[in-house]
Amino acid sequence: MIYTAERKIWPAIVTGLGVGILTIVSFSIGIKSFMGGEIIPFSLFLLGGAIGTYLGIKQNIKNENKKN
Repeated sequence: MIYTAERKIWPAIVTGLGVGILTIVSFSIGIKSFMGGEIIPFSLFLLGGAIGTYLGIKQNIKNENKKN
């Protein structure tokens, strides 16, 4: 997001590719665990996503409060 806002094309592309690859790997682990009936990796996949969302929103709120 930062690179996009600053209009830096190549860093934005590289970052986007990295996020895309990590997303595919993460979903692959989650789907494989779900289809294989492995509850612990699947649960940790969901828990990790929830924690990541929580921390991202908290950081966003913290940054907005610093601006005001």
